[in-house]
Amino acid sequence: MKQSSFAASYQIETIQSVTDNVNLLYVAFTRAEEELYVFTSAAESKEFNSTGKLLLSVIQTNSTWSGKYAAENMLALGDLQQKKERVSTKKKTAEPFEPRNYPALNWHDKIRLSLKSDELVEMLDNTVKRAINYGVLVHRVMSSIQKVTDIDRVVEKFHSDGIITEEEKLKLLNEIQLLFEVKEIGAFFSDDYKVMNEHEIILPDGESLRPDRVLIKGNQAIVIDFKTGKELASHQKQINNYADALTKMQFTSVEKYLIYIAEKRILRVQ
Repeated sequence: MKQSSFAASYQIETIQSVTDNVNLLYVAFTRAEEELYVFTSAAESKEFNSTGKLLLSVIQTNSTWSGKYAAENMLALGDLQQKKERVSTKKKTAEPFEPRNYPALNWHDKIRLSLKSDELVEMLDNTVKRAINYGVLVHRVMSSIQKVTDIDRVVEKFHSDGIITEEEKLKLLNEIQLLFEVKEIGAFFSDDYKVMNEHEIILPDGESLRPDRVLIKGNQAIVIDFKTGKELASHQKQINNYADALTKMQFTSVEKYLIYIAEKRILRVQ
C-alpha cells in the first residue's frame, strides 16, 4: 500500500490506528483502583510498531527509570498499600413483569448503516463507485461462505446488518447462485474439506498472508482467491506466495485457483 496510489490514504489510516491504540492504552492505565501490572516483551528491533515499544521508549526518557529497568528488567513505581476490605452490597431483586404487547417496525425502511469505505469512494464517479462497492460486497460474501447451504444465511446477515437493501439482497443472491452453477466452483463449497476462510498465515519474518479460502483434506490443500476485476499477472504471483507458504507448512500437495467473479470463470494456476 505504501507504494500504491493509495499511499496517502494508507498513511492517514495508519496514524488513526496508532492514535486508537494509544487511546486504548490510556484507558487501560487509568482503570486500576489500587494496583496495575503491565507486561511487555523485550524490543527485538528498533522499528516503532507496538505499544510495548512505546512504553519502553517512555522509560528510556527518565534516567532513574531506565537505570532501574536495566538493573532488574522491571520497573516499579509508587508504594504498595494495604488492600481495603470490600463491603459486599446485595442488589435488590427486580420484580418480574410481563409486557402486554410487543411494538415492532421494519427499521430497514428508516435507517441504513454507513459503510466504512464511503469516504474513499466519494472521490470516484458514480459508475466506478457502484462497481467497486458491488465487487467488494460480492467478495466479502464469498469469503464468508463455508458451504453451499450458507448462502442464504450469509446474504441475509448482510441485509439485517443494513449493508444492503432488499433489492440488493435479491440481486446478490441471484449473482452468487449463477456463480455456483459453475461445476468446478460449486465443488469447492462441499462438505468434503476443512475450510479456512481469510485465516492469516504468519511467516517467519513476521509478515502475514491472508488467502481468501483454503481447503484442507489430510495433507493436501487447495488455495483459492476471489477476484472482482480483470485478470492481472499479479494475481498469479500473489496466489503462488500463498501456495509456497502452505508447502512450507508440510502440505504435500497444494493446488491453486483464481475465481473471477464477474466473468464466472475459474483459472487453475500451475
